[in-house]
Amino acid sequence: MKKRFFFTVTLAIFGFFFAQAQTNNDVTGNWAFESIIASESTTSNEYKAEKKPFEKITFNFSEDGAYRSTVNGKKESGNWAFSADNTSIVLTRKNGVTTSLEIVEITARGLMLKMNEKSIMFIRSIN
Repeated sequence: MKKRFFFTVTLAIFGFFFAQAQTNNDVTGNWAFESIIASESTTSNEYKAEKKPFEKITFNFSEDGAYRSTVNGKKESGNWAFSADNTSIVLTRKNGVTTSLEIVEITARGLMLKMNEKSIMFIRSIN
């Protein structure tokens, strides 16, 4: 767990100093859950419980603004776009329901989003 925490903190610090405005290319592709950011005082059992709802989340963001996601086996799709201030990814499902995911950080391989008040790290899949 310390290794993941170190990786995540390093990624966040690196991104802070080299941040740029997000572009569609920054998020286009397949993303899979990697880890949840936990405080240093979080026990192993608490960490496992906190990450469980996020473990089976995947996203596919297309260049044309379409997205597909799987959350605990449930598939959904619709359109995605950056918010006007570029701080969130806004998902609009086919039924019109909108969800805004705050961007904590984007790098070539990592996408950290705030979901349910937790910072969640996704790793870009190569496939």
